[in-house]
Amino acid sequence: MLSKELIKFMRVLVGYTQEELSQAVNREGTYINKVELGKLAPPQIVQLNIVKACKDAGMTDIQFALMKVLTEEGSVKND
Repeated sequence: MLSKELIKFMRVLVGYTQEELSQAVNREGTYINKVELGKLAPPQIVQLNIVKACKDAGMTDIQFALMKVLTEEGSVKND
């Protein structure tokens, strides 16, 4: 499961707006906004599509792994 923080970090890393990432995963324009606010938990297939869209936009496997570890350990705070 991708956390809302991880999704936001990936999106920002590759330079997507929320609407651009929503479009990249074939969802309505406000979809990623709802995910990042914690109002919506995307199903696993959409999570995979988010990762693929970010990788297609330039995110490396190492960047993904590092961000995932940081957000899972609670080292990154979203205040």
